[in-house]
Amino acid sequence: MAKHGGRALWLMVLLGLAGCGHDPPPEGYRLADKSCEDLSGRWMMDPADLAWLETHRQPPAGTVFPFLVIQSDRNALLELVARRRPADVLAEATTLGLTHPERYRAWRARLRGEPVGSHPINDGARDPVVELRWQLGTRDCRFGWRDAGMASDVTPRPGSEALPHIAALSLALGADGSLLMRRDIRKINYTGLSVSGKEFRWYSYVYSDWRRLAPLPDALLPALPDIAGLPDFPTGHERRMAESARQQKLSVFNFWFRARLPADVTITMLRERQFDPVALALPVNQMRVELAGHWPVGGEDPFTPLLQAYPGIGPIQIKQARLQANNRPYRMLEFTLTAD
Repeated sequence: MAKHGGRALWLMVLLGLAGCGHDPPPEGYRLADKSCEDLSGRWMMDPADLAWLETHRQPPAGTVFPFLVIQSDRNALLELVARRRPADVLAEATTLGLTHPERYRAWRARLRGEPVGSHPINDGARDPVVELRWQLGTRDCRFGWRDAGMASDVTPRPGSEALPHIAALSLALGADGSLLMRRDIRKINYTGLSVSGKEFRWYSYVYSDWRRLAPLPDALLPALPDIAGLPDFPTGHERRMAESARQQKLSVFNFWFRARLPADVTITMLRERQFDPVALALPVNQMRVELAGHWPVGGEDPFTPLLQAYPGIGPIQIKQARLQANNRPYRMLEFTLTAD
C-alpha cells in the first residue's frame, strides 16, 4: 500500500512541476477580461498563425488563408474556419478547368452537391481548396487564458536542450478585439520509472511564444466564391476536336498567305504561339499565331494588308520592327486566328 501511495505522491509532484511558470506577455497583450469570454469572431491571419491553430492538417503548399472565423464557442469546443480570398480560389479553378477539365467538373460537382460520376484519374492536378474547417477543444480557464491542447514535435529555440519539446496552446480575447495566442514550450523529461511498461515523464517549462491576430470588421470579410456560377469548360475530347480544326485552319491560311507574297519577301516564322498560357483562356476555336519575316529595302510592309484581308484574323499586334544588318526591314507580328 505504501508502495502505491509513494507512486501517487511522485506522480502528483510531476504534475505540479509540469504546470509551473510562464513568461509574462509582451507589451500590448492586455486581456479583455479574465473571464475567458466567448471567442467567436473574425480575424486576419497569416500562415504562422494557422500552423499554431491547426497542427494536424497543413494546407497545400502556396495556399494562403488570410481570414480566420471562429463560428461558435459552446461546451468548451470552438468551431474554426480558415477562409481564402475568393479571387485566389477562382483563379485556381480556372486553371484547373483549362488544363484538367474532367477533374474540374468533378470538383465543381462536389461543391454543388451534384453527382460526381466517374472519378478522374490521379493525374497530379490539385483541386482548389475553398476553406479549412476544424474543431479545437478548450479546457481550463487560467487568468483569462483558455487552454487549447498540446502539439508535439516542436522545434525549440537555438540553445535549448536537445530533448523532445511540446507546445501547449492558450487563447484569449484582447482588450482591442484581437485574438491572443500563447504557446508554452515545454521539454519532455523521462523519470526512469514505469508502470505497465509505460515510463513516467514530466514536462518542464522552457519559454513562451506569442502571436496576435488583428480583428476583422464584418464588412471586410469576403463572401465565399459563387459556386453556382462556376463556369463550364470544354472536355478533353472537345479540346482535341477543336485543336484539329484550328490546325486545319492554320494550314489553309498558311498556303493562302504564302501564295500571295512577292517572291523577294522571306518568311522566317509562321506558327501557333508556343508555350503561351494566355492561349488556354481563348475560346477553343481560336489560336494565337506568330508571323515574322523581312522584305527588300525601300518596300512597304507586305504582311499587314494580307492579314487584314483574310477572314477570321483578329487584332494584329506588332511585336518587333527593326532593320537587319543588310537594311532589309524585319517585322514580327502576332494575331488571333479563328477557325470556323
